[in-house]
Amino acid sequence: MPDSYVAGFSEDAHTESHDPALLHHFADPQQQRDAASLGMWVFLATEVMFFGGLFCAYLVYRLKYFGDFAAASKSIDATLGATNTAVLICSS
Repeated sequence: MPDSYVAGFSEDAHTESHDPALLHHFADPQQQRDAASLGMWVFLATEVMFFGGLFCAYLVYRLKYFGDFAAASKSIDATLGATNTAVLICSS
């Protein structure tokens, strides 16, 4: 077998100019940028919907059970909360 054939490819196939940043399933860099941009916008939209739903649920329950939230806030340990916050910030 000649040396010009490596894993089924000839030397001519390797001499074409190819952008190393262009992934194999995209036709050109613009298509890759468009796909990445669309993916980022979809991700941001899902995050807004997820956290928007969580905050709306919190507000609904806070308004519906205001007395229970007020009673629970009296039992909060600020030292434990500060420690947990510090651990969370330092771990990221």
